[in-house]
Amino acid sequence: MYDVDENALKSEKERALAIAILKFPDALDSLVQELLPSRLCDYAYYLCVTFNEFYSSCKVIGSDEEKTRLVLCQGTALSLRKAMYILGIEPLNKL
Repeated sequence: MYDVDENALKSEKERALAIAILKFPDALDSLVQELLPSRLCDYAYYLCVTFNEFYSSCKVIGSDEEKTRLVLCQGTALSLRKAMYILGIEPLNKL
């Protein structure tokens, strides 16, 4: 789907965000097992904090790693949209 080099995650913040995105299925499992929607809320907050740290320290547009970083941004947006849908929250596309 995306032509991204597997060794492209050079920054610690990039790796942390990728790991946070990959934890989405674990958050869903926790929600189902414990019947606690707050687990998914906690995950969404954790993902937002991790994305904010990434975005604050890593230039996305115009960087050499632009393609990889855009994939991370899209993955974050998709995970948050899915979490909000499951929680019954309609996400805002713009502020």
